[in-house]
Amino acid sequence: MTIVKKIILLCLSSILAAVLGIDIYIYCLNWQPSFINLLILSLIILLIESIIVFYLARQIMIGIKNLTSTFDDIYQGKLEIEVLSRKDDETFEIAMLINHLRCNLIECRAQMAQNTSSLQVTNQRMLNEIVQRKRVENELVQHKNHLEELVKDATLELQGTLEMLKQEIAERKLSQERQARMLIDLEAVNQELNDFAYIISHDLKAPLRSIGSLVDWIINDYSDKLDQEGKNYMSLLVKRVRRMHSLIESLLGYSVLGRFVDKMVDTDISQTVMDVIEELNVPSHIQISIIDKLPILTFEKDLMRQIFYHLIGNAIKFIDKEKGEIKITCKEDQNTWIFNVEDNGIGIEEKYFDKIFQIFQTLTSRDEFESNGIGLTIVKKIVEMYGGSLWVTSTLNIGSKFSFTLPKNINQ
Repeated sequence: MTIVKKIILLCLSSILAAVLGIDIYIYCLNWQPSFINLLILSLIILLIESIIVFYLARQIMIGIKNLTSTFDDIYQGKLEIEVLSRKDDETFEIAMLINHLRCNLIECRAQMAQNTSSLQVTNQRMLNEIVQRKRVENELVQHKNHLEELVKDATLELQGTLEMLKQEIAERKLSQERQARMLIDLEAVNQELNDFAYIISHDLKAPLRSIGSLVDWIINDYSDKLDQEGKNYMSLLVKRVRRMHSLIESLLGYSVLGRFVDKMVDTDISQTVMDVIEELNVPSHIQISIIDKLPILTFEKDLMRQIFYHLIGNAIKFIDKEKGEIKITCKEDQNTWIFNVEDNGIGIEEKYFDKIFQIFQTLTSRDEFESNGIGLTIVKKIVEMYGGSLWVTSTLNIGSKFSFTLPKNINQ
């Protein structure tokens, strides 16, 4: 029952009570009841009307009380309780609105909870990001300080390096000046050597030729007047003159090594060795064998001839066996050629391995073995001029092996 109907019912009951009261009053006027009867009748009518009014008011208050209780629950956050109302009740529409409001509040609460959770996650991320940024900032500050220290140290080191460079530049300038003076002095020395070589070539060879001619004249014209001892002395004199002439020629050759470069040509080492053997006039009891195939090198032909001339000649000179053997071998590695001249001569003690390559150094008497002590020195100088090396291995009374290397690609 809606509240309008209840109000209409209340009004009708009031009208009915009034009509009943009027009827009773009219009846009483005709009936003329006593005062007590009228009072009792009025009380009965008032009681009936009060009961009706109380019933109607109670019905209205129950709906209002339910609504008030629901509002209190909603205010306290109890959104699970649903408002119950009959469709014919005057509070039904209000109850529906409250239920709808409750549903909206529940959705809002869920949305707020979701938003709150998302907000918490976002806040946590922001906090983590803030912590990360602070850590990165601290690291950047540390790196900045470290870089400043490195820059400072590098600057100090660079300043020290600049000072060292300045000193080195000054020293290099002094060194260049000294080198320039040394070059001037070297040119002067070279000129003196040229003059000295000219003097040796012309001023010393002429007296030697005269002495040689005089000795030949004495031997030819006065041989019958000389006894055996005199003839021995004259023969020794001839040898000494020849040795002096050979020494002068060797000195001249050694002095010009490296100063006058001949044309580099393809040189057949086998043919060069054969020419040297023919030139040396090898004794019959000595056999020379070329064991390996010798290569063709781009080299100064005359210098290659001098290398093998002195090595093979040296081997021939110091062979004391009845059957002499000289072996020429050649090996190669990745970058060099290795040549060997091996003999079965008198051999060399190990303590003299370095001495024999020094100029004018011999291990035997020059009268016993004719030698000017410069041949191996010339070989060593030629080989080292072109980036090679020369050495010897030997056993006393068994033989010696002279080895030298030459690069495959000689810098021309």
